[in-house]
Amino acid sequence: MQCTLREPMQSFMKYVHDQEEQSGLLTASIAMGFPFADIPDMGVSVLATTDNDQVLADRTADDLAERLWQMRDELQPQLTTIERAMQVSAATDGLTVFADGSDNPGGGAPCDGTVALRALVSAGFEGAVVGVLCDPGTVRAAVHAGAGSTFAAEIGGRTDDRHGSPLHADATVVRVSDGDYQHVGPMAHGLEDSLGPTVLLEVNRVLVVVSTNRRQLLDRSMLATVGLHLDSIRLLVVKSAVHFRADIGREAAVILDGDTPGIHRPDFSCFQYRKVRPGVYPI
Repeated sequence: MQCTLREPMQSFMKYVHDQEEQSGLLTASIAMGFPFADIPDMGVSVLATTDNDQVLADRTADDLAERLWQMRDELQPQLTTIERAMQVSAATDGLTVFADGSDNPGGGAPCDGTVALRALVSAGFEGAVVGVLCDPGTVRAAVHAGAGSTFAAEIGGRTDDRHGSPLHADATVVRVSDGDYQHVGPMAHGLEDSLGPTVLLEVNRVLVVVSTNRRQLLDRSMLATVGLHLDSIRLLVVKSAVHFRADIGREAAVILDGDTPGIHRPDFSCFQYRKVRPGVYPI
């Protein structure tokens, strides 16, 4: 797992910064790579910059690279099913976040996956929120129905069949919003953006935020556009892998990396690489 807010990368980055205190070493950097890119250069890179000291640069880079290699097994994510997440949430005092990273638009996923939503609706899991799911067609249908109305919805699964099929269900329109928000968390603090016309739907006691624009749920202000606040949510499914942790993650009692299908799934055995060079772990 690449996130530097938690172990093992948190301690590793502290070690990297400690190395920068060496005389002559200007900076040391790690590029963890993008494992969803099927190109020859895909993988982790280490960069050490010195004041004209090649020996120090080589020694530092080799040391950091070796430490990363020794950590390789620890960096593999432990994935949790949505069914297990419901059990954890039911036994947890506070917010449980289920990171549906396989459908993370920040990595190119469509953000309209329905696997987690379908399981929650099937269970009628009260206190659950799924967001933000991008489905302009559902937004238009909900706006046409109007706040307070119930309509026959066809939610998500519009882009392909890798992230789940459309969920057919009666949905109640809880709220309609213009989707405008301003980041309040530390990531992009103060930035103004918009989800476009956005609706909050209730389907068998489960709330789902559906937007017109595709956005990664990384700031609580995005939920506030439809009147939702973290302290009233038991189980939050976020279409994000890492970015949400800076703001929403601070309020979570438990964060679980989701085991769901999708093009951004952190289980690389699911992909057929053709161009990656031999020896890249864990491919």
